[in-house]
Amino acid sequence: MNRHNAKKCHGRRRTTLLPSAATRFAMTMCHFEFQNCDLGKKDMLNVHIVPHTHDDVGWLRTVDQYFYGVNHAGVQYILDSAVSELNKDSGRRFIYVEIAFFARRLEFILGGWCMNDEAATHYNAIIDQHTIGFRFLQQNFGECGRPRVAWQIDPFGHSREQASLFAQFGFDGLFFGRLDYQDKAKREKTKTMELMWRGSDDLGTQGDLFTGVNYNGYNSPPGFSFNVGWGNRIRATHYSTDHIMLTMGGDFWYEGAHVNFKNMDKLIQYVNNRQVKGSKVNVLYSTPSCYLYALNKANQTYTTKTDDFFPYASHGHTFWTGYFTSRPTLKGYVRQCNNFLQVCKQLDVLADLEAKHGSKQKLGLFKKAMGVAQHHDAVSGTEQEHVARDYAKRLATGAAAAQEVVNSAYGKILPRPGVKSAAPMQHFCNLLNVSTCEFTESNNNFTVTVFNPIGRPVTWWVTIPVTQPAYSVLGPDATTVEAQNSTPGETKPVR
Repeated sequence: MNRHNAKKCHGRRRTTLLPSAATRFAMTMCHFEFQNCDLGKKDMLNVHIVPHTHDDVGWLRTVDQYFYGVNHAGVQYILDSAVSELNKDSGRRFIYVEIAFFARRLEFILGGWCMNDEAATHYNAIIDQHTIGFRFLQQNFGECGRPRVAWQIDPFGHSREQASLFAQFGFDGLFFGRLDYQDKAKREKTKTMELMWRGSDDLGTQGDLFTGVNYNGYNSPPGFSFNVGWGNRIRATHYSTDHIMLTMGGDFWYEGAHVNFKNMDKLIQYVNNRQVKGSKVNVLYSTPSCYLYALNKANQTYTTKTDDFFPYASHGHTFWTGYFTSRPTLKGYVRQCNNFLQVCKQLDVLADLEAKHGSKQKLGLFKKAMGVAQHHDAVSGTEQEHVARDYAKRLATGAAAAQEVVNSAYGKILPRPGVKSAAPMQHFCNLLNVSTCEFTESNNNFTVTVFNPIGRPVTWWVTIPVTQPAYSVLGPDATTVEAQNSTPGETKPVR
């Protein structure tokens, strides 16, 4: 273990490679982070029960409908109920992921604005949505509120690049739930459900990330049976230490957390009471971080993986690959908004906008809309139609607010030194995809402002809808710019 300072948190994990293909892993921690972790009992099978809820940031219902409560899925009640139950017993634990809805007994894991898809997302957007989630946690809970474990339990396959980003975020480990059924069967047989994932050859050991595959996806055992000793023994045969993690939760669980915790209390008491009769099973409340800490103390070695967990198949001939191209318009709009967001962030910094411009709030609205859109049921295209429209509406609202930031930035950047006249108000052509721009089509003389966000010169055609047959196009130094008029073809009536 790395040494830790009692006054601050360390931000990076160190991974040590052994001469063989197997690797160990190390962890970082805040001074109080693991002091309350129950590491179980020696020479027993320690079952780490992890109470959790998986709250989609939109899927069958919109994110707002899920928060306020539709069809027994009310996130606001889940949070209220779970926190209330934690206060009743210091031994209980609960973990939470989706910061958009929102002493370590309530543990935030992953920390992103959502649990993002890993196939249709851009790395810029992945970093951005985690940034706003991390910042929220840091501002409200301090540095030690930042998650140390990634929790990608529902995305439909997993990419090596995502693991590389998680390693660079400073995560100590990653757990996920969906694994190709043939790969899972092999890993269960060879006890390699837990491994070291090398996210990047260029990063070397700094790109290595401990990765665990949840035995039951992310759901509770079928039927929530109290006779779990036998089932846990089966699970234990697929893992290489005397610690296993048992997820206890599911989609929008814990709206009535008192029932869940009461049953789990009974379960723990019943199983552990059997130890006096010779049982070697020890059940305890835990979190992914505490479970990972217990594995770290076990000093186990793990095999290394260097490629993707794509494509994902849940059964024979059932590959989850259709979503790579579903809802292409939404996918394109999300990517377009991502590009525009990067431009807005650059101009905000270059113009050094003051608080009076409201750029922080306006860009914040856009960032949050983009964060929600990276959800594994959003940009993936697996949501219902009215939910897809809600995502698009949020993006459009955020983009409109961000356009005001661009106008404010241009207002400071464009005026030439010594010139008192203000920069002209910018009008955005938001419908260029259908070759329409009201401003350019209703004015014979206008100025076009083009911003290149790339750090090198580029040559690119700019297409603008106009109504006149000929125009003179002049650059900022009054020299002629190459231009041409293109008359679109018209569909003639067939009758």
